[in-house]
Amino acid sequence: MNREYGVGVKVPHRCGDIKQKELMEMGMDFIKKTKKDYFTYLDVLRETGITNMYGAPPYLANAFKLGKEEAREIVREWMEARK
Repeated sequence: MNREYGVGVKVPHRCGDIKQKELMEMGMDFIKKTKKDYFTYLDVLRETGITNMYGAPPYLANAFKLGKEEAREIVREWMEARK
């Protein structure tokens, strides 16, 4: 039996606490690096003036092979971080 921890990391149910913690930290590090990459891409997209940032989700989705909803959420987070 596997458990899925909201970060897309599946950990076998019988793993020890240390192993689960290590895997969770690896997953969180991956997400942080990826979010930084997304935000950098959005910064560059904004500087180019190709689109206003409300039109950014399709560009982000295409560049990183994301779903529409995921791209919208990342752009929303980026906008919140830039206030």
